[in-house]
Amino acid sequence: MKKDIKFNPTFKFAGILLLILQFLIRAAILDVLSLLLFSAPQTRAKRKALLIQKHARLALNLLEIKIHSSFRLQIESGGLIVCNHLSYVDVLVIAAQTPVLFITSVETKTSGLEGWLCRMAGCIFVERRKITSLKSEAQEIDALLSERVPIVLFPEATSSSGNTVLPFRSSLYECAIRNRIPVHALCIQYPEPSSAIPYHGNMKLLPHLFNLCRTHGTVAQLDFIETLNSEEFGDRKQLAKKTRARIQAVYVPRTQ
Repeated sequence: MKKDIKFNPTFKFAGILLLILQFLIRAAILDVLSLLLFSAPQTRAKRKALLIQKHARLALNLLEIKIHSSFRLQIESGGLIVCNHLSYVDVLVIAAQTPVLFITSVETKTSGLEGWLCRMAGCIFVERRKITSLKSEAQEIDALLSERVPIVLFPEATSSSGNTVLPFRSSLYECAIRNRIPVHALCIQYPEPSSAIPYHGNMKLLPHLFNLCRTHGTVAQLDFIETLNSEEFGDRKQLAKKTRARIQAVYVPRTQ
C-alpha cells in the first residue's frame, strides 16, 4: 500500500505543493530576520542558497529523480557556474549538489507562482535587452561573486526542448572576467528520451509539474566539464564560445 501511495501522482503533486508552501514561508521568515538583524546582503544570499539546497533535495526525492553527478563545489569556493538549460528541474538538480543562487530573466519575475518562487529564492533578475538595466544588475552580481557566492547562469537565456544546445549569450560572462573568478562549466541532461522533464515554450508550471509527478525513477545526469580561468580570456564572447563548445561536446541531443 505504501508503495502505491508513493507512486500516486496526486499524492506526489500534493506533497510538492506543500513543500513549495513550506519553502515560501521559510524564505519569508529568513528575509524578515535578515532585515531585523541588519544582515549583509552576501550573508543573506548564502543563507538563501542553503535553504534552496535543502528544499531542492526534498523536491527531487518526492519526484523520484536520482542524480548522477561528478560536480561538487563548496559555497566558500565561489565562481560563476554555466550550464545548458532544459527545465526548472535543472535548478533543483544543481542546487541539490551545492548551495547556489540563480540568474534569470526579468520576465520571470511577474510570471505567477514561478516568479514568486524566484523572488523568494533570491534570484537575480536581468534585463538582457537593455544595456542600462544590465549594467546595474551586473553590479549586484559583482557584489555576490566578490564574496564568493556561487551563481548559476544559463547562457542560453531560455530552456530548450533538448534537441540541441542553443547559442550562448555572452554579456554576463563579463562579470567573471571583471572579478577574475573561475567559470565552472556543467552539462545537464536526462537520458530517458521519453522523460517528461523538458519545460519550454508556452508550457505552464502546474500542469507540467503534475505530469512530471506521473513518472518515477527518472535520472538526471549532471557532468562537471571543467573550470576555466576567466583571467585567460580577455573577451567575454570568446569565453562564452569556449564553454558552449565544451558543453555541446558532452551533451547528447534528445531524439523525442
